[in-house]
Amino acid sequence: MARKSWLLGSLTLFCLAITAVLMMTDTADVSLQEDRYFVPKVSIVTVPIKTQAGVLQTLAEITPRWSATLKAHVGGEIIEVSNKALAGETVDKGNLLIQIEGTAYRANLANAEKELADAQLSLLQAKKRSEQAIRDWERSGLESQPSDLALNKPQLEIARKAVKASEENIKAANKQNAYTKVTAPFSGIVTQRFVSIGQTVSAGDNLVHVLDQSILDIAVSLSSRQWHNLAENWQQQTALIKNDAGQVIAEALIKRGGGFLDPSTRQYKIFLEVKINDSNRVLAGEFVHIDLPGKSTPNSLRIPESAFTREGNVWYVDTDDRLRYFASEVLFFQDNELIVTAPIVAVASELRIITTPLASFIAGSEVLPVNVGIE
Repeated sequence: MARKSWLLGSLTLFCLAITAVLMMTDTADVSLQEDRYFVPKVSIVTVPIKTQAGVLQTLAEITPRWSATLKAHVGGEIIEVSNKALAGETVDKGNLLIQIEGTAYRANLANAEKELADAQLSLLQAKKRSEQAIRDWERSGLESQPSDLALNKPQLEIARKAVKASEENIKAANKQNAYTKVTAPFSGIVTQRFVSIGQTVSAGDNLVHVLDQSILDIAVSLSSRQWHNLAENWQQQTALIKNDAGQVIAEALIKRGGGFLDPSTRQYKIFLEVKINDSNRVLAGEFVHIDLPGKSTPNSLRIPESAFTREGNVWYVDTDDRLRYFASEVLFFQDNELIVTAPIVAVASELRIITTPLASFIAGSEVLPVNVGIE
């Protein structure tokens, strides 16, 4: 009897195991069946087709309008270096920076002044002699015309030229003496000092470098394509100056340019002047990002940079939730976005652009769009 019970229990367990295996097989079949009809999801952004105002983005260096390395015009010993000549000091136009010992130049000036006095005396004497010669000729009663030599005219002309030469020598001596005092040619900042007290310099030696921080310029190079995408009325328009973090730190006025190509880069050059105001946070020598006004382009789209494929295509989802694409051209790069041309034949007033197209995409395939934003 026990043996029959054991056989019956074993048969029951066997039947239960068969049933479980059959149920698992049915579930696997259902899963495989469901996989055959899987519709992939794609992330999209809804973008209107309209006229887009483009922005040209480029890098440039901020430079001072005035920057000069002051050199010695005369030689001599440095007898004074002003505190204003120290690197980092702010100077006003005319501030004394360097004093060169000038005894020899003052002596030259004194000699030039003495030579002028001698020349003036000689001129006065030549005038008196010429006047006396004229009176003597008139008293002689001779009817013929006297020669210039008889009237002492050549000597008088030489005396006049001697006075003029002496006057010019005084100007030159004054200039040489003035060069012993080196002053700031404009208001600005001293960035480097090259000499010290007691040092002897010769004409042409570097003394100090001064730059003007009050007027800052920017020279921007543009390719031919960028030049033609620049706004039509670009002169006197405002450009934005940004730091590496994309923050606006100043503004500049587009002044002039485009009349020539840079001989080394074959690019167009335009010139900007930084607007002077209290909110400026730029310094000469800084490399910055420049946003220039671009053309307003009709029938265009602003899309994520990732939506543009290497082949130059833009993929989108049509009204039937199927994959479509069109060939496009990039008009402007703007941060992480692009402005591109829309399809030649507009299919709608807006498109559902796929943000990250895959190489495996097949036009006409059904997808499940997931909207991640609206432009």
